Amino acid sequence: MYENNVIRRSCRSIFSSCVQVVGQGGASPATVHEKKWIGFQLLIRIIKCRTSLETAPVVGEENRQVYDIPAIRIEAASHRAEIKICPGCGTENRGEFPENVERGVRYGIGIKTWATYFGNQHHIPLERTVQVIEDLTGHRISEGSLLKASEELSECVRPSNEVTAELLRHAEILNADETGLRVKGKLNRPHVASADLLTYYNPTCYL
Repeated sequence: MYENNVIRRSCRSIFSSCVQVVGQGGASPATVHEKKWIGFQLLIRIIKCRTSLETAPVVGEENRQVYDIPAIRIEAASHRAEIKICPGCGTENRGEFPENVERGVRYGIGIKTWATYFGNQHHIPLERTVQVIEDLTGHRISEGSLLKASEELSECVRPSNEVTAELLRHAEILNADETGLRVKGKLNRPHVASADLLTYYNPTCYL
């Protein structure tokens, strides 16, 4: 590449690193694992006098950094469990799959996390959540898969919700409220109870 009377050659080196990011507002610093690449701009020859710089010593460097998000794409992982017959007793033995690998084709933890995060944390409707995931990953997930992921999340947080409800029953000061919300044409009354550090939501459906 020609620039400012200098011929340059670019190359890069990829490496992984672990950096510590200072917390905001007095928060504790967080450790972030990063995958970086360094672009080296090598000086080859000065146009003005045609002198080669390939063997000239480096007397200094100018450093610049760019933080960015790489392209996100769906990754398909194939899991295979071996089946072997015991030569001694003839018993068939099968390898065990990881706990989160079910029969057939399933979505993994990563995309389920997105599906539940957009809908439950940010209250993005199903249709728009499908659009967001497709725009970010190039893969279109069905609304049924989004609902199933939310149902699984509900079961995962059930023990935590039960503990929260029990702690709120013994709170010295309890805030309580309710509001009306229609879901599929039915009137729901989401109840909320909270204290300084705890909040519990409980929707009640009236047929």
